[in-house]
Amino acid sequence: YYVGGGGVFNVSHQGDYVIFAKSDKVLIGCDVMKVEVQPSHYPTNSSTIADFFSSMTDCFSPTEWDLIKSAPAPLAQLSNFYTHWTLKESFVKAIGIGLGYELSRIEFTPTADTASLTFDNRPAPQWKFSLQDIQPDHIIATAAGPFNEAIPSYKETLGPDVAEPTEEDLEAAVQAVYKEVTIDELME
Repeated sequence: YYVGGGGVFNVSHQGDYVIFAKSDKVLIGCDVMKVEVQPSHYPTNSSTIADFFSSMTDCFSPTEWDLIKSAPAPLAQLSNFYTHWTLKESFVKAIGIGLGYELSRIEFTPTADTASLTFDNRPAPQWKFSLQDIQPDHIIATAAGPFNEAIPSYKETLGPDVAEPTEEDLEAAVQAVYKEVTIDELME
């Protein structure tokens, strides 16, 4: 989302949290997911994590599925799934397209607190990502990238005068820490 003259921002909510990320120097996207089994996640007449995964096959590459399913326990696999999901969603939100995008075109290799992106089988080192766990059961991903990678309609909205970020700008955007505030604090 574009804030005229004031940069770009992104919002996500799920589980117990709403998160907000803003930058005037980079494209920014964020996503939060609560790692839990939810009946609404399952296709009709199914009730297992494996059934849920089978309904999401086209969203991830074979390599990503291998990483997701490498965990020994189903709940750990679900955590791996949401790690990949939050990364994908933060990226597509940052470029301005959302979930209408063919998610299998983007592949992530996460580490403990960051990830690398491969886009259409090409490394994309110009993108920076962070992963954060809040409480033991929520995952946050933040994506930061150059303005020239936004989809065309988003580039038009941003206008011709946006400066491309430096490597330091990109790193700083994903190193920002989310601050937990109550609704009352937010309203002050």
